[in-house]
Amino acid sequence: MADCHAEHALRERRSGVVFDQTVCAVRVVNLGARHGRIEQAHQLELPLRLERVSVVLVERVTSSRLDGEALGDCAQHCHLTRIPQRIEANCMRAVILDRNGPIDSLRIGEMDAPSMSADEILVRVHAAAVNPADLKVVSGKDGAAFIHARKFPTAIGYDFSGVVEKVGANVRGRTVGDEVFGFLPYSGTNKQGSFAELVSVKAHAVGVKPGGVSHEQAAASATVGCTALQGLRDKGGLRAGQRALINGASGGVGSFAVQIARQLGAEVWGTASAANADFVRELGAARVIDYRKTPLRSLDAKLDVVLDAAVTSSFQEVRGLLNAGGAYVTLLPSTSLFVGMVSSLFSSKRCGLVMVKSRAADLDQLGQWLAAGEVRASIDETFPLSEITTALSVQESGSIRGKLAIRLGEPPP
Repeated sequence: MADCHAEHALRERRSGVVFDQTVCAVRVVNLGARHGRIEQAHQLELPLRLERVSVVLVERVTSSRLDGEALGDCAQHCHLTRIPQRIEANCMRAVILDRNGPIDSLRIGEMDAPSMSADEILVRVHAAAVNPADLKVVSGKDGAAFIHARKFPTAIGYDFSGVVEKVGANVRGRTVGDEVFGFLPYSGTNKQGSFAELVSVKAHAVGVKPGGVSHEQAAASATVGCTALQGLRDKGGLRAGQRALINGASGGVGSFAVQIARQLGAEVWGTASAANADFVRELGAARVIDYRKTPLRSLDAKLDVVLDAAVTSSFQEVRGLLNAGGAYVTLLPSTSLFVGMVSSLFSSKRCGLVMVKSRAADLDQLGQWLAAGEVRASIDETFPLSEITTALSVQESGSIRGKLAIRLGEPPP
């Protein structure tokens, strides 16, 4: 019996005609209203429930178990317009944004799977993670056009962890079945989303997920871990024996930055609310500053790097705290950043912006730290894909420690 899964594909209209947005594999026409033909369709596991069906577009078909004999039988009874020898399953389930708006305007449905180039791999996503950038993409505000293409309908999400399902002809070093993790580009040209069954990515932009690290932990580490590492090491120039301050140390980037600064051999201070102070100390901070009581400019010590993970400070505010050659690094562009970068040209102190990139070497380093227990992914809560709007609402509230993970598929036993 043919294995045809189209449960998400059919949408009933009042006219009695069933259509869909995407034709992915098979077109069945002129079924008519005769019960016999619809019964044959049931035998082929096509979910036809209407007697007044004029056109059915089957959106999703699993090709590996749909053989030519079954298709021929289907053609005899259901009038297939064509009988391919092999039907590629080129649709996927995803969180879909049809237009910018509130979080509850998102829906879960079927859309085209991403195409692959010769230097890319196709990854079946097992877990994803929520980022503040997702809220910008949904709303279309705060620079959304610079981090995701505005072409609707579109999938959303950046972080992912999963299994390689297909490898491009020019790819070396990756094979089908590899467990990998990473994130999609924060770019206006990116048309994909990781809250989906499949993503297509450059082979050099993913890291190996260690066996002892869950997909949720890996996905939750991708963007924030690379941002912290590239911000501290590359932009900040942080070295062993120096002192780093992480502004916003209990958040996604901040919680990783505290741990990574420790791995780089630095003494770490962090800002957090009183409620999150113990959490930040557990991550490895030597000193935790309650930002509600103590402004940064009032600190009585010198620092080598300030990573503004909360994006609430400025070069002007912390300039007096920095040692000669010290650096202020932030995550988002702003007017105050531009002013700081200009003023730093006439100073021995630096001001910079980290534009995170998904690099295999950095992701592999994160994976090694995670596997060794030297860095941990602080996951506040894990949601199934069906509760994506709840997860985004929690992210929007700001009342989280670390990260929110999204599980695709069935939960582990």
